Amino acid sequence: MTLLSKYLTLPLLACAVVANAQTPNESLPKDVQLRPNKDVTTVTPDKSKEVKNPNAPAKLTGMPVLNRVAASVNGKPITTNEVSFLLYTVYQQLATVYPSQGPEFTRQLAIAKEAILNDLIDRELVLNDFEKSGRQIPEYLIDQRINHIIMSTFNGNRDLFLENLRRSNMTIRGHREITERNVKIEGMRQMKYDDGIPPTPDEIKKEYAKIKHDLRDITQDQVQFKKIFIPAYSADLSVQPEEQLALAKIVVEELNKDPKQFEEFAKRYSEDMNATDGGQAPMVKRSSLSPEVSTVIFDSEIGKIVGPLISPQGFTILVVQKKQYAPAPPLSKVKEQVDTHVRMKRSSERYKKWVNQLRERAIIHKYI
Repeated sequence: MTLLSKYLTLPLLACAVVANAQTPNESLPKDVQLRPNKDVTTVTPDKSKEVKNPNAPAKLTGMPVLNRVAASVNGKPITTNEVSFLLYTVYQQLATVYPSQGPEFTRQLAIAKEAILNDLIDRELVLNDFEKSGRQIPEYLIDQRINHIIMSTFNGNRDLFLENLRRSNMTIRGHREITERNVKIEGMRQMKYDDGIPPTPDEIKKEYAKIKHDLRDITQDQVQFKKIFIPAYSADLSVQPEEQLALAKIVVEELNKDPKQFEEFAKRYSEDMNATDGGQAPMVKRSSLSPEVSTVIFDSEIGKIVGPLISPQGFTILVVQKKQYAPAPPLSKVKEQVDTHVRMKRSSERYKKWVNQLRERAIIHKYI
């Protein structure tokens, strides 16, 4: 699942507005809760060695920007901050995959922005109907949703989540308000299109078989790979990032011709602790990798050369050797989520038609 789809797909964890929902934060690790964690030590990267992209949009690099209106729905604004927050993680992933950026990077980013903006417009339309219904959302459902985002999108790393908020000029309060609206929208969908007929045991089992892999704790996934790391600057600072990137691209080009050279190239060019072993790295947990890099790695085919991937420290080339996914939770623990998923699939087409009807009657303006 791509980062964009994680944001635009309705999450399964505690998203339905139901009377028998789980209690707040149940079974979630303490380090992903939205409260201060005094035991966590934050390591500040050396800013002098960052690889900065001069062409990066200001709103995506943490520079102060005005919170302009991205679109309006019947006079209600959708702000650029909302779009930026959802787009930033996609931007990070694309920048990792396309270190030189270029036309394909620009095209993919434009597609992602358009999809996010359209989704926010649809959600605003549905939210309007929810507000008319007079229903309320329990606070703990909002907490569960935020915790799920931290777990599924930021590998359980609360600090990265907060950094993403900061770079997108989004406050915790602002994000919580957006999350509350999303939960209301899902409640509206269930209220309007749930036919009241519970899924049969057979439907539950079949759906569980289809989606159980996606219900796992992804932070416990593990992967093994060989890696070549080329730092942004040479040891004596005589070589600049542009030259190091050019070298990384040449290495990738040669490895695509002959992957058997990987160990030799790692010993020759790599500058990390695994270089002398031909780039062989031990099995690592997904949670130890940055979200954008882990997404690229786990989406890659076994044996395929990946990279160069960009980071503040330099450029990484790797080949995935083995993936080990966390076990799926037993049906007994996720039955409510599977039940909700079945009901949502039943109502999917009717829901889409209804939203399209709302669009036809609404006054919508886009400004970005």
